[in-house]
Amino acid sequence: MPNKSAQHVAYATAAQNASKTRQVVMLYDGVISMVQRAVEAIKEGQLEERYMLIDKARKIVCGLQTALDFDNAPDIAKLMYDYYESIDMRMIHVQSTNRADVLAQVEKELKIMRDAWKTIDEAAEKEGKKQDTKEMYATAYEAVTVATASSAAESSADSVSISV
Repeated sequence: MPNKSAQHVAYATAAQNASKTRQVVMLYDGVISMVQRAVEAIKEGQLEERYMLIDKARKIVCGLQTALDFDNAPDIAKLMYDYYESIDMRMIHVQSTNRADVLAQVEKELKIMRDAWKTIDEAAEKEGKKQDTKEMYATAYEAVTVATASSAAESSADSVSISV
């Protein structure tokens, strides 16, 4: 089991030294890991563990949601806000239904978004500059479009829909 104090120091150091886009990638990595572990907890019948993991994942998603920049890119920020709200509502749904398949879809969408932010981060690092918020959000917008289209297709196929 990892030393929680060492993890805290590592994340605090990264938060001070990493670019904002790298921090977003790290947050996605964390929430994806928690969702994966929650799926395993469901499969193993560990309801308390599942609850704790989803609760932590929801807090990260809510943090991402509250960090959106509505001043510089209001239309895209609104779309991303709704996307994060959808993710959060489905995680709440899993807390009461214990549906690993819903969490698996959430994980798939989060990975699409994580990959988009990773691309944004790598481009900014390569160019050695801070990316414009509108530019970053445009890339993230494309990922949200792909993720939500994927979710809609699977939801209609499985008759699972959680509306915001």
